[in-house]
Amino acid sequence: MSKLEKIEAPILLSLEMAMIRFLEEIPYRTTEYAIGFLDALGESFSGKFSEENYPSIGDFYRSVETGRSGLSRIEGESISLFSGIFVLKVCPFVNALTKRRPLNAELRDFFEKIVRDYNKQRKPTTSIVNPFCILHDKLKGAYVENVVAGGGRLKFVIVARRSPLHEGRVVMNREIMKGLKTNIRRALLETMRSYYCCCIYLPRGVKKLNQPRPPGLRLRKI
Repeated sequence: MSKLEKIEAPILLSLEMAMIRFLEEIPYRTTEYAIGFLDALGESFSGKFSEENYPSIGDFYRSVETGRSGLSRIEGESISLFSGIFVLKVCPFVNALTKRRPLNAELRDFFEKIVRDYNKQRKPTTSIVNPFCILHDKLKGAYVENVVAGGGRLKFVIVARRSPLHEGRVVMNREIMKGLKTNIRRALLETMRSYYCCCIYLPRGVKKLNQPRPPGLRLRKI
């Protein structure tokens, strides 16, 4: 077991235990309680990721793509679509959850209420599509806080999400979509029919995203 794996094993165990608790308690609580639970769970991992230092941002991208980054051990395989833009073939949290308990109609309805209330209250730039987007974003933030690439810190931006609860429902980052050409928006929407989350990692301080060429969005499509 590598040093990184030794450090992160407790994180994975803590997540598994929290998921079990979520299944046992949340269906009998309010959506406000559920949102607070996921917020607090994600924030509890702040400072628990080991620092990762890369010579350049390109080296960081390769680490994510090859599964050697710390976050890769939590969210699974990341597929590179374009420079710095990655997608997930599966939703790791819902996938893990349904292995323990099927998403029956009652639980699915409660999840939908959490999603509606969160998006209405928080108004995130990219709406969540299932409750675990809350946890996923917090974990990404905690991880990225400890990454240095090319001597600088990074940030992440969720570009788009596809719902694992409703087939075909895709949401996109409102601010990014304003600046994208129609053909690129259509290419991204088509690409997201095969993936659950699209994220870009950038150096802090970068405010404007460069528009990728449409072919770049389709290079790795499965």
